[in-house]
Amino acid sequence: MRGFSGTIDGLRLTDIVQTACLSQLSHMLRVESARGAGRIIFRSGQVFHAETAGMRGEEAFCHILLWENGCFEAYPEDVPTMMEASIRRTWEYLLIEVLRLKRDVAAAGGGMGLASPPAGFSGHLGQIQLADLVQLACSAGVDRIMLLRSDEWMGRIFVNSGNVCHAEMNEVQGEDAFNEMVAAPVGEFETTVLAPDSEGIVTIHKPWEYLLMDAMRFMDERASQADEGIERQETLTLRLQRMKTNEKIRLAMFAEKDARALLMRSSNRYVQIAVIKNPKITEGEVALLAASKTVDEEVLRHIANTREWMKHYPIRVALACNPKTPINVSSRLVQTLLPNDLRGIARSKSVPSVVAVMAKKMVAEKK
Repeated sequence: MRGFSGTIDGLRLTDIVQTACLSQLSHMLRVESARGAGRIIFRSGQVFHAETAGMRGEEAFCHILLWENGCFEAYPEDVPTMMEASIRRTWEYLLIEVLRLKRDVAAAGGGMGLASPPAGFSGHLGQIQLADLVQLACSAGVDRIMLLRSDEWMGRIFVNSGNVCHAEMNEVQGEDAFNEMVAAPVGEFETTVLAPDSEGIVTIHKPWEYLLMDAMRFMDERASQADEGIERQETLTLRLQRMKTNEKIRLAMFAEKDARALLMRSSNRYVQIAVIKNPKITEGEVALLAASKTVDEEVLRHIANTREWMKHYPIRVALACNPKTPINVSSRLVQTLLPNDLRGIARSKSVPSVVAVMAKKMVAEKK
């Protein structure tokens, strides 16, 4: 399940169709209005089928797109391979034909049976890329705030008179925030009316077309960097596999972070000790080693005997909780821990019983 899903209003069906085709979507569009109900199927960016009230194909498509207001639902749909297309003309031709029909209706004095001015369509869009959603909102010329949610962030995009004027994600604003949000693979959205007091918020000045082009370039660069990182990692892994133990030890003593991360997993105690003695190693890496249940006991003892590292509380906690830490070391460290961590050790089934009993006793004494 990729893309963003949510609700939006104030759209014309022609805008929805154009966006679905330009974005190469394979979606089902269900439409309801006072004049009837129907559906349009898109396959890889082309209008594949339409039906409503006994009509099929181009006739049904044009009939549906003459409706001025109502509700819709658009979501991904796998078209059965055996299903025959009822529409074979291009979507550009179809939209031109719809515009011609609308002019004919207008010239005839309406004749649509509408008692109220058109209000546009509102509905639910399922699994659409955020870039396509922005394009849809801007093409429709709506004034809306898009409220966006992902697993890792929340953000907003302001669309004013068909252009993106502001974006914010957590503490980031402007184009940086816009690019980060557009790069997100999945999330949810909802739209609200752009209030008058929000119209003066402007952190983005580019036309939406250029803004989206820059966002696509940003995504390409990020993907390229990720691919390069994976390639470097694979190359380093193969290189380490070909190394002899003495070569790994020499490398571990001076390796950079990505190589240290791989060498830490070595089952050889001398390689692990060489990593822990690397002058470039960080406190975070030491804390990971201190918590590792596969690391050699000698490495844990070396960490405990390094005064500089023992100043850092997370490292002390990791050592005290590690069942592989020598009992004399963990017993000493337990005496330096806070009540919450002591209670955790007292309940732990993995630490030596002597250490658990000591922690339980200290918890009772501090009450």
